[in-house]
Amino acid sequence: MEEFKVAKHRLVITLRDSTDDRVARTGIQARTGRNCSARTSEDKATKSMRHQRDITGNTSIGRQGMEMSHSSSGSKHQQQKGALWIRLNMRSLVVVSLLAVSTLAHPGFRLLIPNGINVPNPCINVFGLWNAVGHNIEIGGGPGNVFGMDFVTANTQWTKDLCQKDSDMDGKTNGEELGDPNCVWKQGDAPAGDATGHPGICEPMSDPNCMKINANITCV
Repeated sequence: MEEFKVAKHRLVITLRDSTDDRVARTGIQARTGRNCSARTSEDKATKSMRHQRDITGNTSIGRQGMEMSHSSSGSKHQQQKGALWIRLNMRSLVVVSLLAVSTLAHPGFRLLIPNGINVPNPCINVFGLWNAVGHNIEIGGGPGNVFGMDFVTANTQWTKDLCQKDSDMDGKTNGEELGDPNCVWKQGDAPAGDATGHPGICEPMSDPNCMKINANITCV
């Protein structure tokens, strides 16, 4: 019995002298001899440590805990790097896409197709030219029309395949509408004829079938 009391007394002294301020401030009343109130002090220390655990959470102790913490931190870091990589690549894809569909809105790119600067505006009761040949709206901006997308697929070049294709599905090839029916035009040459239609807008626009195809076309 006496040995048990001594053991409890030593526990009180240990708690009182702890470097942890929260444990040291638990109100331990350390006394010498048989007047040591070990049980009361121990209860206070236990409650204080439990309170600290509730605030900070359970912590791993020793080398194993350090390894687990490092592993968790490393895994989280890798996830963050992966998420950042995805965001950066998505932004790059968006930028590339926007640049791609903007090609035929720029005067320099319009020189890459026959009569690129003289494509008629097919909108009803509207006269003039459709400057942004590869876009759904004459002034440019926004997504590209069907011809603009085909032009990008052809690496922004007037190829024979692009010339012979009917991008807007109105029964006339792109070459026929742009004044190059035989698909022989090369950059810098004069086209065989004038542009008679728009390669990215189904014509006539009043046709029921063309109205469906031109659902994204905006006339202003």
